[in-house]
Amino acid sequence: MFVYIGVLLIALSFTTIVIYLVRLLNGVTNAVKSLDHSAEQLEGQLERIAEGLKPLVQETSLTIDDVQYKLNSTSGLIQSLKNVGEILNLINQTINRSTDHFSSHVTEQSSQIAKIMKWGNAAYHVYGEKRKRNW
Repeated sequence: MFVYIGVLLIALSFTTIVIYLVRLLNGVTNAVKSLDHSAEQLEGQLERIAEGLKPLVQETSLTIDDVQYKLNSTSGLIQSLKNVGEILNLINQTINRSTDHFSSHVTEQSSQIAKIMKWGNAAYHVYGEKRKRNW
């Protein structure tokens, strides 16, 4: 009789474990189904996002191509402006050298210029006096 009671207790324990495992596996099944549903929703959302991003990527690519084209187009202009700047710098150096040369020449010739100015002024006065007498 004790053997029957022992077997009955073992059977009840085994049944309890089986019921617990069934509930546990049902919970895991529900969690996996929920996870599957969430993954499907995520996949749908990612597809919609990808579809929305395609035009944006294409527009960005076109914009990058346009900017690259414009940069390439303006590089010649920038080089020309650089050349103009260099030419203006050379002209400025030439003018400075000419001004320095003229200044040194004028300084050397200032006494002669002063004499010419005096003679010119004297000649103008003589001419003026002669005109007054002729009138």
